[in-house]
Amino acid sequence: MNINKKDVTLWINVAAFVLSLIATIVLTVANYTRGFSLVGGATVTVYAVVALLLVAACLVLSVRFGSQSLLAAASGIAAVVLMTFAFGTVILERIDLFGGLFSWDNLNTAGWGVFYLTAAATVLFLLAIVLLIVNAFRDNRKEVK
Repeated sequence: MNINKKDVTLWINVAAFVLSLIATIVLTVANYTRGFSLVGGATVTVYAVVALLLVAACLVLSVRFGSQSLLAAASGIAAVVLMTFAFGTVILERIDLFGGLFSWDNLNTAGWGVFYLTAAATVLFLLAIVLLIVNAFRDNRKEVK
């Protein structure tokens, strides 16, 4: 496989994978900060890890069978769904912490650290979701002239 001759769809999938990996690591660190673990923290971590594996599967399947294959599309859709679940769960679990930080508990340095990590993870998840959605509409087949 000559990596230089691959289409933009490969690089978009690689970028989505890297963003998902970084978001999963940041989310895990934010989740296990002392005193600020999520109620469903293990579930969110499982969502993120399975979504990461599905993005990797989408990447491999799109290289092997083309970006419009059923398996690549199904794994991309499933990855988007799981990342959206992880994103929504994190926002719902952290909303009380964020409200407290911006109103009465503004000197809570550990809370602000969790806030920044959570914000970074959610932005990275959103970017990966957007990349996967954009990539779903692209085709990596070359037109024959």
